[in-house]
Amino acid sequence: MGAMRGAMDVDKVDDLIDDIREEMDTATHISDAISTPLDGGLQSDDDLLAELDALVEEETEAKLTEVPASLPAKPAAATAATTAAAATAASEPFMPDLPAVPTNAPTVALGEEGIDEEELRALKELERSMAV
Repeated sequence: MGAMRGAMDVDKVDDLIDDIREEMDTATHISDAISTPLDGGLQSDDDLLAELDALVEEETEAKLTEVPASLPAKPAAATAATTAAAATAASEPFMPDLPAVPTNAPTVALGEEGIDEEELRALKELERSMAV
């Protein structure tokens, strides 16, 4: 037993304890580095979904406001008058053919028998019963 004590002096024990503490500190640093996220903090699912929704909305808005490079061409007509008119209108922007604006006053089309008096009476009675 005395020989064992002779091999272990106080300086060797102190060095051994210092080595153990250094290894423990290194292990703690490694553990901390492994457990820390690379992006500085994990985002929640709600945050990620909100960001995705914003990106989708931005892309959709960009597609909706996109102006086509060229408008569809007007079908070519076989008559010379149309070709001449097209040549004079070449300096004007392209406008599609639209139907003419009606000039007659709108009319209400009634059936041959007109409004049935029985139906009119029933409608007025229904209106009175609902007003209560």
